[in-house]
Formats: sequence, C-alpha cells, structure tokens
Amino acid sequence: MFSFPHSTLIYSLLACILRATAGSEETSQWQFLALADFHGAETFATKPGFESNSWKKWLGTLKYIHDKYGGDLVLLPGDTQNGKWTEDNFIEKINSELSPQEAVLLAGRNCYGTMKEMFAQAGYEKILVAVGDHELGGNSWKKNSQKVLSLPSYRQSFTKSLNRD
Repeated sequence: MFSFPHSTLIYSLLACILRATAGSEETSQWQFLALADFHGAETFATKPGFESNSWKKWLGTLKYIHDKYGGDLVLLPGDTQNGKWTEDNFIEKINSELSPQEAVLLAGRNCYGTMKEMFAQAGYEKILVAVGDHELGGNSWKKNSQKVLSLPSYRQSFTKSLNRD
C-alpha cells in the first residue's frame, strides 16, 4: 500500500483536480491540477537535491497522483514554501557568512530548482507558479526591514530559478 507523507495535501489536491474542456469537438481536452499553499518545497531551500527524505516522499506522492489522475500541468498559485529566508536562524542554517540578500538568492535557487525538477520527474514537465506572499518572504513587510530590502532578491530567485530550462 502506498504511504502518503501529507494526507491533508492529498485530499485537497484531489478535490482540486479539474478538467478543462473546450467548447467544440475539434479542440482537445486537457487537465490540470491546482495545488494551493503547497509549502512542501521549504526543506529544499537548505537541503537541495534528490536524496533527502522530503524529496523522496514528495516525489512518490506526486508520481502516484500523476499515474492515477494524470494532468497536463500543475498550477501552484503561491506559497510553495515558507520564505522566512532573511531571518537570522535561517541564515545560520544555509550559510552564516551570507548577507540576507545572498541567503535569499541561494535559498531560492535551491528551493525552486529542486521543486521544478521534482515535478518534472513526477511527470509534470509543465508547472505554472504564481507569486504568493511567501515567495516574497511572507506578509508583514516593515519599512526598511531585511525582508523589504531583500524583495529584489526574492523576485530574482523566483524568476531565474523557475524560468530556466
């Protein structure tokens, strides 16, 4: 029997499997999955790559969903991770010698690059990811805070990592 690492996610995801059908018989049908508030890519920010337990569990779950339900693409409407990458305790984990902006760039490259590869290996070559508040550090943006000063780095890590082939 297949073991799911995140049963709440599975139930939410299955409830969001949508079928989009064009109006005429001449156009093809296609399916997409909507996966909101995924947050599953956070561990990849500090542990990128394909050997972690988190990678293996999520990949197994996504492969199961792909094999059982199909889908031509996955829509991730934001919040793919927690994004608290300018906080001191996070910077200590990733590399204590980095500035908050450098930590955000490295975390984004690790997180989004690994997430993109994970979805591809599960059979979803096409993913559409929207920017949510967590992709920009989470809400509560205080004037002149490290988070606000790092907004360009958050944007850069998101766009470069997800738009690279």
